[in-house]
Amino acid sequence: MKPVWAIAAFVLLAACDDAPPVLACRPIAFTTDYEALAPTAQPSGKQLFLFGDLGGDISTWKQGRMRDFVDRLRADGHAVVLMPYPASPVRCYWLDGGEQYREGFRAMLTTVKAQTGAAQKLILGISYGGLHALMGADLFDGWIAMQPVTRLDALAEFRGVGDVPSFNPFHHPALQETPGLLQWGTRDGRVNGQLTADLASQLGARVTKVRYDSDHTTTPAMLDDVRAWVVKQSRP
Repeated sequence: MKPVWAIAAFVLLAACDDAPPVLACRPIAFTTDYEALAPTAQPSGKQLFLFGDLGGDISTWKQGRMRDFVDRLRADGHAVVLMPYPASPVRCYWLDGGEQYREGFRAMLTTVKAQTGAAQKLILGISYGGLHALMGADLFDGWIAMQPVTRLDALAEFRGVGDVPSFNPFHHPALQETPGLLQWGTRDGRVNGQLTADLASQLGARVTKVRYDSDHTTTPAMLDDVRAWVVKQSRP
């Protein structure tokens, strides 16, 4: 059985008899039940960890344009690891500013990296998965955030939660110490593309920033630019 990283539950206790009911949060579990895919061409020595959008499972990469993208990465000689993460946007994730979630997620990444062999390891995420790529960026040789969430409350599902520091890449300057690719659409209302543009303005020359005249749709041009960027990366 593969290990599971679990985060201790939060319990809010009533202060007096007429206080609101107790809110008990179940533990947040990070599973290492990933799917590793070998390259289908001469190995490049690179391995990409892929995180999809809200939903948490790996189905994003099993259909349509995203499935074709995975196939092309493998045909480029890259190994691919399809990564799950906790699915539901529940308030337990951010009651402590997201610190325990962040720590559990990064511990899970460290475990999977050790299990998947030696390679130049890159992390890639789309939308909510892009936020996770930013959260783990400094653990990898490079990172790719495609149309990422940069503030939780930019998403309708998290409206009203305010700033959650451990989920907010603006609070983590180590992000720019690792080579990265940041993509966003100027008309992206889903994650508020202006927030991503603001983040891009704070990142240095080690990060490639690409702006598209697009909404939250992941376009063929974006995917082609990712493949080209990956090919250019060399082990530090």
